Amino acid sequence: MLTQARIDTLLRPAGLDWVSSLRAPQIAELARDQGPFPLSFFDERNLLEVVREAFPGERPMVCRNPLPAEERARQREVLLAATEERLQKIVDATQRPHRPLRGADAIGLRVGPVCRMAKHFTL
Repeated sequence: MLTQARIDTLLRPAGLDWVSSLRAPQIAELARDQGPFPLSFFDERNLLEVVREAFPGERPMVCRNPLPAEERARQREVLLAATEERLQKIVDATQRPHRPLRGADAIGLRVGPVCRMAKHFTL
């Protein structure tokens, strides 16, 4: 693992260059400070150079990989469709003629476990 300590003690004193990647918390901080980055910022190679005071003398690069982006979009669509199907069953239960589901508490108890994708819906 290429850590900041190794960069400071081994690479910089030897005058060597390096390529490494940020860890998830560092990426989150970068996105919080500078992003989210619009896709139009990425050139045809899907790279974006970012200037940051936290990395003096370094050239942080942000890379957009379209394959994980496509997979995340596909998974999101699958989850949304499954959630819509489960929510429709609850809607149907509120409209059935025999013992319809009534009351915010009862409906909320049915909706709660269904909505892991709640941020995509207006309930």
